[in-house]
Amino acid sequence: MPDTSVSSDELKHCRAAKSGRAKSGRTNSGRILTPPRLSSSSQSSDADADDDDDAAAAAASHEAIEQAYEAIWRSFCDLPVHENPRPTFYLKSQHSYERLYERLDEQEGLLQYFENSIRKSWDSNTGRLILDFMAPSPLHGILVGLIDDAIRVELDRISDTFPTLRPFRRKIITGGESRIRKPSRRRAPEFETCPDQQWLYSGARHPAFVLEVAYSQDGDDLDNKVTGFFKQLPGRVCNVLGIDVTYLQRGVRSRGSHSASVSLWTSHDEEDGGLRVRLALDKQVFRTDDGQAQPGDLILPFSLFVPSDIRTQLPDLGPEAHVCISFACLSDLVSDAEQQQRVCEATASPSPEPQRQRYKRVAFERADGTVAMVEQMLSKRRRVEPGGQASGEDLGRTRSQSRLDGQTRRSERVRWS
Repeated sequence: MPDTSVSSDELKHCRAAKSGRAKSGRTNSGRILTPPRLSSSSQSSDADADDDDDAAAAAASHEAIEQAYEAIWRSFCDLPVHENPRPTFYLKSQHSYERLYERLDEQEGLLQYFENSIRKSWDSNTGRLILDFMAPSPLHGILVGLIDDAIRVELDRISDTFPTLRPFRRKIITGGESRIRKPSRRRAPEFETCPDQQWLYSGARHPAFVLEVAYSQDGDDLDNKVTGFFKQLPGRVCNVLGIDVTYLQRGVRSRGSHSASVSLWTSHDEEDGGLRVRLALDKQVFRTDDGQAQPGDLILPFSLFVPSDIRTQLPDLGPEAHVCISFACLSDLVSDAEQQQRVCEATASPSPEPQRQRYKRVAFERADGTVAMVEQMLSKRRRVEPGGQASGEDLGRTRSQSRLDGQTRRSERVRWS
């Protein structure tokens, strides 16, 4: 059984009740969230719900539920969560995921926090729950944005070239990382994930086209995600573009290049009522580990961005109505993201930064021209004396000073109204 106890020092850092956090953004200092412990209801074995499972499997699932609960609870309290910022928990079934929902619902506000504030991936077919507490790396986040821009430019070019496609182009919108769900009869969904980018068709619940950028040491992550899309949402998520950038340790990527490959999965209906998923591109390398672009192009027919039931309405305009991004262009996008990653990780700036003005203060002004707050920007020399203690003259000036209605008072946040 996992150790779900926390120290008194950690409890002091736990936000006082966060039950109203999702509603109002405020906390209730009158209540302290208790550390996670097994409730009487959670002690019932999952084997009671499924007599076919043996005691060992039920115990393993129960332990996974409690481990996931603890990670979510610690995130809720702003405490260190896990050695791995993307922990994976193997629950045995959809019933186990529903039990996790019940556990979270025992603490006020915790389930709502889990549903709305944590990026996650759950697939009832595999029983795998991934919690993502890690912000995207500069390489990952920038590369997603650059690929999105390149596809948008091509879609606009196609609609400008072929006026008959403009009504369809106007309905193609990007959905970002918004979650994709397959609901169940109970509160816990059967499938949930947040892709790196998605293209929705106006009025459709699920995206016709999804982009996933894999930048990790686990090469199976991308394949597992794609399989989940087509098994759980067949015919609704129709096409997936995958970019796999080889993960390098920090010391290596500071001086080396990332190799990268592209995969494309498409799907179409069959006459007998089935769905055929085709791997159109299978880990096609477009950039080698020495940074060299490979010959070739990524071709995406315009029809991939609209739902399958709309495709029959599209005129057949040939190859010119395809999104076309050369492998050289894709390689350049990786290079741009790679360079920004190096800049962010460099201990010293790789190139001299322009001379920046040192400001004495920062004033926050309201729309009506009155000053909401003035933040004094004290130098380290004035703030701390050689003995390590702040000088008496500056003790009262180390926090924000606000000037409201002609009166000066200390404040830690800007009062805009």
